[in-house]
Amino acid sequence: MNGIGASPERVDAVAKVTGRAAYLANARFEGVVHAGIVRSTRPHAVIRRIATDAARQAPGVLAVVTGEDLTRLMPEPYWGPAVLDQSALAIGRVRHIGEPVAAVVAATPEQAEAAAALVDVDYDDLPAVFDPKQALAPGAPLIHEQVRPARAFEDLSELRPAGGTNVNIHYRLRRGDVDQALATADVVVEDTYAYSRNQFCALEPHLAIAQVDAAGAI
Repeated sequence: MNGIGASPERVDAVAKVTGRAAYLANARFEGVVHAGIVRSTRPHAVIRRIATDAARQAPGVLAVVTGEDLTRLMPEPYWGPAVLDQSALAIGRVRHIGEPVAAVVAATPEQAEAAAALVDVDYDDLPAVFDPKQALAPGAPLIHEQVRPARAFEDLSELRPAGGTNVNIHYRLRRGDVDQALATADVVVEDTYAYSRNQFCALEPHLAIAQVDAAGAI
């Protein structure tokens, strides 16, 4: 069937607009626990101390996890499609406001959120950068002092970060005669454009449910 020029009917349209569509958030499982996330209030800082005693003693709390736990439990706590520069929880340093610093696991979402508010994080602020030009300037604070290629995808395997800079990937494309094209163009427009951050707009938020069996497998 050729769908070009046609307006096919969405099979889930009626269920969504009438509120009858089922999402993962509607699912209910026995023994489910919930996590509350403690997020960084600093754009760039060293984590000196994470005080979790009050959170651990809060009602319904089962565990409190920090980046140090990741380094003990995982041989490689960092991930990323092109470079290994992300971890589920900040390890030793935060690099943007809102970065997850700790996770509180509790019996209910309300208990997890309340206990997360009891976690106290002590920071030593570091110089930060807030736009690409500032990040590229000579002597700019390094956000990642060491960046390692992830080699997770074949088409990204040849990309190499520029060491000692904030340049994640430097890729040069040279094709044709640029000078000739500019010289013979009817109009040449040069300007600086800024584009705001965006995210996909979906009816269902990002969500995951994991179940661990008696052997510890997910």
